[in-house]
This record gives sequence, structure tokens and C-alpha cells, in this order.
Amino acid sequence: MKKISFKRYGLMMFIAVILYAVFPAGLGLSAEPLAEKLGIEGGYFVCPTPEGWSRVDNDPDYGDERTYLISFNGPAAEEVPVLIYISYYGDGNDDFDGYEDFVNRNTTDIFDEVIAVAEKAELNGKDALTFEHERKQYLHPGSKDDTWVMVKTKFYVLLGKDRKGFFVLEYSAPSSAYEEYLLIFQGIADTFKIVE
Repeated sequence: MKKISFKRYGLMMFIAVILYAVFPAGLGLSAEPLAEKLGIEGGYFVCPTPEGWSRVDNDPDYGDERTYLISFNGPAAEEVPVLIYISYYGDGNDDFDGYEDFVNRNTTDIFDEVIAVAEKAELNGKDALTFEHERKQYLHPGSKDDTWVMVKTKFYVLLGKDRKGFFVLEYSAPSSAYEEYLLIFQGIADTFKIVE
């Protein structure tokens, strides 16, 4: 496999951002950000929607009244859907004791081994943390079929306006299709905006 230098990757990302600014639909995103404000008290935002992807807003089975999740479900690759999630965890939510807890739990495995290292990043003018990891995902859990696929996931974590709650932008795809849809996720992340 040919390695891409950091300089070349940076240049490709710069070109993609410029192309998105001029031709957002060319990257598979709607031309305009969502006009509607999404989220919950303390965690409202707007972002573009990937064209042709289904959208599920705030699944009632997910989290509590201080948690909000929107998912964009893309095409499947190797029987695994490509997914983008945007979550908001308000202060005092039932899942995480702040963004540090989220980062710690998602950068270590069940044996407390480090599987990713969070790095500082900037996302649309806001300070963020970012990290990636790869894991096996079994296609038929609970059956005798032990077929699995490597799934790669990228995260951005940033504080909400009140600096108590936090947002998570997550992209998940089979490793074989990760690069193919990464620019769509990056287009959403680069235009994601926290609003009042």
C-alpha cells in the first residue's frame, strides 16, 4: 500500500475544503446548511446534510433528556453501513462525566490498552480534540458465523457554548471504504456550527 505523505494529505484536504466552499454538492453535501436548528437546550447546531443519505433525528431510545443524537446513514460497504453521527451530551447526562471521560473511554479498549491518541485540532474556529481507531466488527453477532470487518472511526470532540456540555462528531466506515467517504464527513465537520 502506497503511503501518502502528510504534506500531500494536507494539500488534498486544502483542495477539498476549497472545492466544498465553491461546489459543496460536488462533495455529496447539500448546497446549503440545514436552515433548522438541531439539538437540545445548551447544544444547538446547524450542519449540511449528505445528499442521498438518510437522516435519523434524536432516536428516543438513545440517551436521556440531556443527550441528543442525529445520524446520517450512508451506503453500505462489506455489509456495514457508512455512518456519521453528531451527538451533544449536556452537563449531567447519564453516559459521560464530561468530555474527558468520553475521550478516555473511546481511546482505550476493555483491557485499558490505548487504541488511539487524542490530538488538539481546530474545527470551524473552535478548539477540538480528534482521534481515530480501528476495530473488528462482527457481521452476525450472536451466531456461529464469525465473519468480521475492520471498521475505522474518526472523532471530533468539542465543548458546547456553556463549556459544560460537549459535542461529538463521529464518522465510521469499513476500513476499505474509509477514504472514499471521509471528505463527506470532513465537509460536515468543517461547516458544523454551534448556535444559540
